[in-house]
Amino acid sequence: MAFLGGIALSEDPGHIPLDFFVDIICGFLIGYTFYRAGNTMKLHTFFVTASPVILYLSAGLFSKAVLQFQKNKWAHLIGTTVDIDSLKYCDARQSVFRLTCCSPDVNTEGGWQFFNALLGWTNSPTIGSVVAYVLHWIFVVFVLVVMKVTDRKRIRLGRERIGFKSMIANWVIGRKK
Repeated sequence: MAFLGGIALSEDPGHIPLDFFVDIICGFLIGYTFYRAGNTMKLHTFFVTASPVILYLSAGLFSKAVLQFQKNKWAHLIGTTVDIDSLKYCDARQSVFRLTCCSPDVNTEGGWQFFNALLGWTNSPTIGSVVAYVLHWIFVVFVLVVMKVTDRKRIRLGRERIGFKSMIANWVIGRKK
C-alpha cells in the first residue's frame, strides 16, 4: 500500500486502481519469495545479505533528513513558502557542489530517483548532508568493530554465547546482589 499512498498524492486519481493491483501483486510475490526462501535459506545467509542493504538505506535516510532540515532553513531564510523540494536555488555557503544533470527531481534523467530513494542521492548535497552520511558510516564501523572485539574476547575467555534475554536477566540479577 506504500505505492498507493505515494501515487494518490501526486498523480491523476485514475491511476489508483492500476496501482492497487500492482501493489497487491508485488506484495504477493515478495511474500511468496520470503516464504519459499525461508524454508530453504539459512537465516545467517538472509541477514548477511539484508544487513548491507539496510545500512545503505539508513545512511541515505539520515543524509536526506539533514538535507531537508537545511533546505527548510534556507526556505525560511529567503522567505519563501514554496515546497522546499522545488527550490531552484540553494544556499551556496552550505553547498558542496551542484550538478545540472543527475537530478532525482526530473523523471526523464534515468534512474536517479531510484538512487535518491534507496541511497539518498542528490545532485546538490550540502556540507551537513555529506557529514551526516560520513558520520553514519563511522558510527556503523565503530559498532561493528566493538561487536567483533567483544566476540573475540568472549571466545578467548571460553565463554559461551548467551542470548539477549539471558544477558538482561544476568545483568538484572547481578545488580540486585
